[in-house]
Amino acid sequence: GQHIKNSPFRIHVGSSEIGDASKVRVYGRGLQEGYAYQTNEFTVVTRDAGKS
Repeated sequence: GQHIKNSPFRIHVGSSEIGDASKVRVYGRGLQEGYAYQTNEFTVVTRDAGKS
């Protein structure tokens, strides 16, 4: 992955925007083997969690 310019971003999520958290998928090596002072990467997929 690459750093996104000007990130991290602060966002506001209102109640009308909340989807189904049970459909969020998270995966990656950084979840199993995270180390302090090192880059630990993982992916969060929310594609199927929002309202259609």
